[in-house]
Amino acid sequence: MAPRSYAKTKRTLVARRKKGPVDRLLKRISDMAQEGQIEFVEAGIPFYRLVGSSNDYQVLQGSQLNSCVRAISPIPRLNSRLNTGRESMIYTPERLKAVVETLFGVVSAVAERDLRQILEVLLTPWAPVSLVPVEKEYVSSGNNAEDSIEEEQMITSARSLANSLSRDQRVILVLKSQNVADTLVASEVGVSRPTVADMKKSVLVRVGQELIADLPANRHERAMQYLLEECNSLIEEESQ
Repeated sequence: MAPRSYAKTKRTLVARRKKGPVDRLLKRISDMAQEGQIEFVEAGIPFYRLVGSSNDYQVLQGSQLNSCVRAISPIPRLNSRLNTGRESMIYTPERLKAVVETLFGVVSAVAERDLRQILEVLLTPWAPVSLVPVEKEYVSSGNNAEDSIEEEQMITSARSLANSLSRDQRVILVLKSQNVADTLVASEVGVSRPTVADMKKSVLVRVGQELIADLPANRHERAMQYLLEECNSLIEEESQ
């Protein structure tokens, strides 16, 4: 029963997603290159660097990616809410420029795949927006009382499960829902890659058994959204 629950949960986590905040930020950084604010070099692995720089791209290690995350973290972000029809731009143009300048103060060149990993860690609180599109909000099927009860039970179950997870388990669940590489996740929580894999499997089994086992398939994404929101809230609280 457990392996089946794990497989079902994994399919839910990698469900089709629309372009999220990280995709939009990457597009804005690409636009900065087209405007000449930074340079885009089309080499074997295309990469960005400062205009006038002669630095070539070197594959970034997990420690370097984490250094970038730590350096950029203090730059203020705009608030974002899941129940609005328009998502936040996350960084104003001036602050996005500061993000890029800070990044190149840590590393001399960066590929888009590096940028994606860095931004995905930075924007952990925005993860549910990418997993479940904002416009895909739950719509009552008509039996309001019954639907309302089921919705409340789903929220309660998600909150209970999130509270029962350790901080590392919450971080792993949220980051892996965004397909962040195991190497970066392992560095973020301070454990080995095999440990990340074991913890991820253990958490997903619990999700399958405790959150979505008794729900119809069309409610799994909604339940996962609630769980990720609760996990993100707890991560933010613990980081303050």
